[in-house]
Amino acid sequence: MPPVVKTVIGDIEMWVRQGLQAAWDIGTSQAVITGDEYSLEPFLHSPMRLKVRTVVDVGANIGAFTLAARRTFPNARVIAVEPDPDNAELLRHNCGHDANVTVCQTAVLNDDFPDTVHLCRHTLNSGGNYIGQLFQQKQPPFIDSEPIAVPCRSIHELLTDLGVNDIDLLKVDAEGAEVDIFSCLAAHNWLPKTCWIRFEWHGRDSIPHLRRLLSPTHQVSIEEDSLWNALGIAHRKETPCPS
Repeated sequence: MPPVVKTVIGDIEMWVRQGLQAAWDIGTSQAVITGDEYSLEPFLHSPMRLKVRTVVDVGANIGAFTLAARRTFPNARVIAVEPDPDNAELLRHNCGHDANVTVCQTAVLNDDFPDTVHLCRHTLNSGGNYIGQLFQQKQPPFIDSEPIAVPCRSIHELLTDLGVNDIDLLKVDAEGAEVDIFSCLAAHNWLPKTCWIRFEWHGRDSIPHLRRLLSPTHQVSIEEDSLWNALGIAHRKETPCPS
């Protein structure tokens, strides 16, 4: 693991990388923790927070959302999924001591992908890594290093192997893999068993696909002002919003 330093973001202590990557690690973590990027704050004032048992964090990076989720939902198990080996190592350093956190170092996609995929990495922004096979026809903004091979699993297979029966909160920030992930969840009937969803989309052409996949089971709100990526929130139609 590269040299790290402990910092405090909001009321959460975490480790970040030293040097040039520190600004990215701190910036992305601040957006999640103090900026409440994924709208966890409403749960803090709701009795529903104590009923949350399973949180799935896809694209966990170095652990900011996982740590925030454990703070918000004290009774929850968090499954933190991160394909980048360097990020995953720091994720374990931040969260691995918590018996209620399961770290999975793998990419997750749909059933059609091979057991190994190639991860394209951004030298400084560890949150900008993406699966090369998803962008054969068009390239996202960050391309500045040689791809590395990483393990890949169907998200359905991973959740099943971990003994998950339903999901209270699902967060997905997978740098362009969102449609494949939600397609797999829809195909295997996971979406009716998922209460709340927080996600980031990448590429405007993904928006109608995400609406199509989520709308049968969820009320969906998607920010559409950005050209490349923004956030979406969904809650299952029979599930109340936290207030």
